[in-house]
Amino acid sequence: MHNLDILFVNPGNAKGIYQGLATDYAAIEPPTWALLLAESVRSKGYIPAILDVNAEQLSHEEAAKRIQDLNPKLICFTVYGQNVNAGTVGMSGAVKLSNLLKEQQVSNPIAYIGSYIQALPIKCLEEEPSIDFGFTNEGLYALLEVLALPKIDVTNLEDVRGVVWRKYGIPTMNSAGKLVSRQDMDTEFPGYAWDLLPFKEKPLDLYRAPMWHAEYNQDHRTRVRTIRITDEMFLLRPNYYVPLCEMLKERNDKLKEKGEELKMWAYSRVDTIRRPDVLKLVKEAGIKWLCLGIESADKNVRLEVSKGRFEDVNIVEVINQCHDAGIEIMANYIVGLPGDTHESMQKTLDLSLELCTSGWNTYAAMALPGSQLYKNAVEQGIPLPEDYEGYSFHAYNTLPLPTEHLTPAEILKFRDDAFNIYHNHPAFLERIERLFGKKEADNIREMTKITLKRKIFENE
Repeated sequence: MHNLDILFVNPGNAKGIYQGLATDYAAIEPPTWALLLAESVRSKGYIPAILDVNAEQLSHEEAAKRIQDLNPKLICFTVYGQNVNAGTVGMSGAVKLSNLLKEQQVSNPIAYIGSYIQALPIKCLEEEPSIDFGFTNEGLYALLEVLALPKIDVTNLEDVRGVVWRKYGIPTMNSAGKLVSRQDMDTEFPGYAWDLLPFKEKPLDLYRAPMWHAEYNQDHRTRVRTIRITDEMFLLRPNYYVPLCEMLKERNDKLKEKGEELKMWAYSRVDTIRRPDVLKLVKEAGIKWLCLGIESADKNVRLEVSKGRFEDVNIVEVINQCHDAGIEIMANYIVGLPGDTHESMQKTLDLSLELCTSGWNTYAAMALPGSQLYKNAVEQGIPLPEDYEGYSFHAYNTLPLPTEHLTPAEILKFRDDAFNIYHNHPAFLERIERLFGKKEADNIREMTKITLKRKIFENE
């Protein structure tokens, strides 16, 4: 008899993924998909719980003990994250834990839901015997079908749509399950199960993330102070974002009368920002940061990788317009894209120094599972990372793609050197200190003292 219908497990392996950055600098974000699924199944009458291994910084042994004590009908690993590679690198901690559970002869069925098993479902089950079955889309309706079973028999899931399982020991994909329609979104996902998250003294105190903050006030209500809009192309369609920003502006105007205001950040691509009046509205709506994908300073590289979907714009002019509107920028760049050379990568670094944005991310191009780059690499026999951790941009054994002109080691070394050049750049540090304070600038200086070890450099 199980008192708990389902335990959602958010795995952890921060040290393997981030190395020395894990202790003080790596984000610990609330497990969004576990929160949504938990509240959804609870609204259907099931009893869920969440074990956030990452937030509690549990060892695999500690996590396994907690899982056995809870003894749920179903153990469901939710292997997601906000970065595009998070679903793959998160598998490193997830598989270590599920392997340990099988070694300890835990009989509760183990399911996975996440971007990696969705991208490579058959391969995942072929290589990971500790996974009994997985969900091949967003998972909600298939999960409800599984929970409705009197007993979950992982060898007989023939009638459950939207799962991958082992039929006579052979990984098998069932027909695709139904997706939640836009009309049903609010009823099927009625909210977040915030009350199921762990905490030490007050809710959300175990979590930290860039530009994300929440407080817990005296009347025992969580007070969110900064909100991230996780739509990666938020400013793409005016008919979508303009009405939303107009409504947010109305709310923000009322908050300002009380001495408060909205503080939000959103994603978009640099070629979607064309009109200064739109930026004015965005700022008045309370969006103080935009995370923009610039990718490369080289027009030919940008157009090649986007296959014509990236409109050519004057990047300097766009960033200046954002700064003039009072909006800070987190600029995202990629080095090692098809067509990149030493000269084009240097051009990208030089552009970033000229733009001098308050946020800066540069990553080496990676063949993430499920992407076209991954398919091309497999077809062409290009070496890929040896394990899940290797898909982390910060990991010891990370392995970016080569280009026609550059080796993976050359690309990665340029990226790591560029990180230190930018974050020690006097103009950048002066901007941070002027806008946010000396403490924040000193924090960045300390961060640059952490050197990431790279296996690929040892062979050079």
